[in-house]
Amino acid sequence: MQNEVTQEPVIELSPRERLIEGLNSKSVRLSYSTLKHFNSPINLINYKLKEFKPNDSMTFGSVCDCLLLTPDDFDNKFKVINSVPSTDNQIGFADALIQLSKYNGYDNIMIELSNEIIEKEFKKFYKRGDALKTFDSLKEYIEGSVKGKTLITPEMKAEADDVCNNLLDQDDIQILFSQITEVQKKVEWKENGWDFIGYLDILMPGRIVDLKFSKDANPERFERDIANLDYFLQAAMYCHAVKELGIEEHPSYSFLVFDKSKNYSIIDLDYSYIAYGMKKYKYLIQQLDRCISENAWEDSFNFFKRIYTVYKPKWIKGFELSNDED
Repeated sequence: MQNEVTQEPVIELSPRERLIEGLNSKSVRLSYSTLKHFNSPINLINYKLKEFKPNDSMTFGSVCDCLLLTPDDFDNKFKVINSVPSTDNQIGFADALIQLSKYNGYDNIMIELSNEIIEKEFKKFYKRGDALKTFDSLKEYIEGSVKGKTLITPEMKAEADDVCNNLLDQDDIQILFSQITEVQKKVEWKENGWDFIGYLDILMPGRIVDLKFSKDANPERFERDIANLDYFLQAAMYCHAVKELGIEEHPSYSFLVFDKSKNYSIIDLDYSYIAYGMKKYKYLIQQLDRCISENAWEDSFNFFKRIYTVYKPKWIKGFELSNDED
């Protein structure tokens, strides 16, 4: 009797385990956004695993970027719809049909989502009501989502048109845009074995310009965003990328910041700030390698600083005691 060969059971890795395995082999592609969230290894992992869902401000900024730089692509990227799901039942019903359509590779949901399928999914979220009527009110939202488009309201589109048209009417913006050589330029580069990707909003001779929608385009307010949101890191990475790729030898970096009040500002980033961003970029690459060597992907804030001491600030309120001798 021949000996039976028993096969080892295949162990399925979780998404988290697969991601860590990819990071250890440096097969995961990184970006400025990845490094921005690398204030702890855990936060980097969580960011890469999380499904990106832009808020209204991010969506408005994306709409404006498209209208300003690539208006012909608007219909491919966005869909203007009159209504979106507003209740938990509507959201659940719509998302179920969206996932079902994506899983089956449907191109035309009106044909391929049968009444039977719609009724079946409807009953998972509603005890009563008209399934087809509810579906009809959500079909634009479902179809747009299945096709991967960003869905916006007519009000958002009208407001974005107003803001962008005002910008394009300004003399200094027209002069700036007249120098554009490329928009939304994709750049890919390697750093110590890591693959990076980025997109340059505007590229012109010797200069990169980054469009930023902000709540307040006042330069003094936006200066804080540059520091708090690590925009200086993004600037350094993109300047480094165009040098590495032989596109520009010594690029400068500017922000075109605009808000809904129709204020805007053009802000140049000083070379010393870009150099500081470059140091942070190199430091974070060094720490990524350290995560691999120490298997530290599940470490928290202690990864960067083992002991964090908080000192009494100078501005904190003081107290005068009657028996104070000092």
